[in-house]
Amino acid sequence: MKINLNKKQYKQLLDLAFIAEWKANSSKRFEERNKEVYEIFQYLCSLAKDFGYGDIITYNSDFDEYFPTVDYEESLLSVIEGSDFHELDTHFIREMDSSDLDFISKVDGKINDTFDQGIEKISIKKPSSMSLLT
Repeated sequence: MKINLNKKQYKQLLDLAFIAEWKANSSKRFEERNKEVYEIFQYLCSLAKDFGYGDIITYNSDFDEYFPTVDYEESLLSVIEGSDFHELDTHFIREMDSSDLDFISKVDGKINDTFDQGIEKISIKKPSSMSLLT
């Protein structure tokens, strides 16, 4: 099948594909992603330069993949966030077990306690280990 698109129609299709790919895969682990949606998005991205949108989609030869630029992603975040951004938080919470939630609660408590004491009490240090609660 052949579909003829003008530049404006291509950009609208690319926007829709970006949003669909983000919705389908952003909250999934790499190995669990919807490969069909990802492959369609990659195919549409491969045409970006031909349609004059090489400035918003770049090719990375190290990964052999196309990536949207940060500016392009940010231009669509309001659409994404305005619709269902809270679902991402819900997904992360569902993925956590009780020990994860306890850890987050303890870290959050320590952060709040530190802020309550004043910003001058905050310091950033290079960690010597991965333990945040010593």
